[in-house]
Amino acid sequence: MMSPMKRFQAPQPRFRGKSNRFIPLCQFARQRGCGRAAGGRRARAALVFAAVAVLSAVLAVPAVFAEDSALSRGEKLYINNEPERAVRWLEQALEEEPDNPEVYLYLGVVYEQLGLFERAIETMTDGLEVSGADRGTLYYNIANNHQRLGNREEAKELYTKALEYDQQFAEAYLNRANLHVRASRYSEAVEDYTTYLEHDPQSTQRTEVEKMIALLRDTIEQEEEARRRQEEEERQARLEEERRRAEEERRKREAEERRRALLQTVRDSLGTSRDEGRTFSAPSEDIEEYDDELDIVD
Repeated sequence: MMSPMKRFQAPQPRFRGKSNRFIPLCQFARQRGCGRAAGGRRARAALVFAAVAVLSAVLAVPAVFAEDSALSRGEKLYINNEPERAVRWLEQALEEEPDNPEVYLYLGVVYEQLGLFERAIETMTDGLEVSGADRGTLYYNIANNHQRLGNREEAKELYTKALEYDQQFAEAYLNRANLHVRASRYSEAVEDYTTYLEHDPQSTQRTEVEKMIALLRDTIEQEEEARRRQEEEERQARLEEERRRAEEERRKREAEERRRALLQTVRDSLGTSRDEGRTFSAPSEDIEEYDDELDIVD
C-alpha cells in the first residue's frame, strides 16, 4: 500500500515571546490618556512629555539593545536573509553576551540556514542551560535540525519535549505528526494533526491537513479491515491444521488398533495349533512280546 505521506512545508525556525524593544510613541501616549484630548496645550504638553519619556527610556536601555550591538546587527542581517553575514555578528554576540538566551537561538537558526545542522544543535543545546531561555522554542528548533539530519526518532522525542514546556505549541504537533506518518504510525499522526488544527484553526495548511487526516483515517480503516481478514484467514488455517492433525491421529489410532487385533488373532491362532498337535501325538506304550507262533492259514 502506498504511504499516504504528502509534503508539507519544511520545518521552519521558530521565535516566540519576543516583545517590542521600544514602545511606539502613540501607544505610549494612549497609555497615559493623551490620545483622547481633542487638542490644546495640555494635549501637546502631554505628547511632548511622552516623547521625552520614550527618549529617556531609549537612552537608558542596556548596550545589548543598542543599534550597533553585535546581536542587533546579526538580527537585522538574519531578517534580511543574509545568514552568511549574520553568522559573524552572532558569533561575536555569543562571546559578548554568553548569558543572553536570544543569542543561542538566533545563532542556531542561522547555522541551520547555512546547512550547519550539527553546529545548530550544539549551539541551541547549550542555550538550554542559560537562565531565562525559552526551552520549548529551543527544543523545537533542535528537533528541526535533527529532522534535517534524518534523525527522525530523535526529532520526535524533541518535539515531545517542546510540548512539555508548551502544550499549545501548534507547529510542534504538526511536525511530530509528519514524523508519525513517515513511521506509519497513522493513528498517532491523526491525533497530532487534529490537535494542531485545534491550536491553529486559521492555519494556511488547514485544507491540506484535513485532506491528510481523511486519507489517514481511510488508510487506518483499510489496514484494520486487512488485519481482520488476515486474522480470520489465520484462524481458518489453524482450524484446518487442527482438523488435519485430528484426522491424522484418528487414522493412526485405527491403524494401531488393527495391528493389535491382527497380532491377537495371530497369537490365538498359534496357540490353537500347539494344542492340536499335542492331542494327536502317539502315546508312549510298552511293546508286548508274543511267544505263540503265528500260524499262516492257507
